[in-house]
Amino acid sequence: MAVSRFQLAQANVARMRAPLDDPTMAGFVAQLDRINALADASPGFVWRLQTEAGNATAIRAYDDERILFNMSVWHSVEALSAFVHRGAHAGVLRRRAEWFEALGEPFAVLWWIPEGHVPTIEEGKSRLERLRRLGPTPEAFTFDRLFPPACPSLVILDYAPAYRRDWEALNLAWLEKYFTVEEVDRKILADPEREVLDGGGHVLLAALEGTIVGTCGLRRLDGETFELIKMAVAEGYQGRGIGTALASGAIARARAAGARKVVLETNSRLAAALHVYRKLGFKPAPAPAGSAYARTDTALELEL
Repeated sequence: MAVSRFQLAQANVARMRAPLDDPTMAGFVAQLDRINALADASPGFVWRLQTEAGNATAIRAYDDERILFNMSVWHSVEALSAFVHRGAHAGVLRRRAEWFEALGEPFAVLWWIPEGHVPTIEEGKSRLERLRRLGPTPEAFTFDRLFPPACPSLVILDYAPAYRRDWEALNLAWLEKYFTVEEVDRKILADPEREVLDGGGHVLLAALEGTIVGTCGLRRLDGETFELIKMAVAEGYQGRGIGTALASGAIARARAAGARKVVLETNSRLAAALHVYRKLGFKPAPAPAGSAYARTDTALELEL
């Protein structure tokens, strides 16, 4: 059993007073390596956005060449706050006005992500835009207005025969609501061991306070590619981050297996699902030749 714990993601932007190679920015540039090394060694640090140069100063998330974009993941609010507001980084923060312009709007945002999820640049931009538009919410907040994870008791389970009925029932419920259950659906749902697990794939279940509320499958297509299949969340539990947690768990398993790509087929009617996939970094892909599903009109892929 694998527990889906939550970690804290943060993104921030800053508009430089001058290009990075201008003498005005020399004091900031001189401290980059030291501050990044401190972050890497800080208790609770998980991940940070960087290029091969070891920092994110070459990344341009916006059309404005003078806007820097930074993002990182931490085990807790306390861990991130300790790094940001104490020690050497706090000294750099106090000198921010020397190197960066005042934006007049929020420049940093926090949000919860399932353990193992690596946020994308588009995800960070979207969360910051949400904060600017709506103020602090559970989906995008600040140190001054914190929110707990949406589903702190959510547990992601690996498949066992006892969950076959949940796997089948959850998927049939959404298929019957939106589409027609096809023969390929019945085949996979009736025998996940043979159709998914025996080929090196995974079936995941989401449990909330002891109730199975969601499921998804990860089917191996070849040595480098997995297919995300059969994502379903029960009525009444949608919109609570459960689909994101399931998909993140599947992606983490694909990475652990050495995969280079995760693909999926879906339908353009499923707006909420498409939002989740795009938030996780999936991009449009060429339509598969001879799809097994009549309902497929959209293909996506995620490079790992």
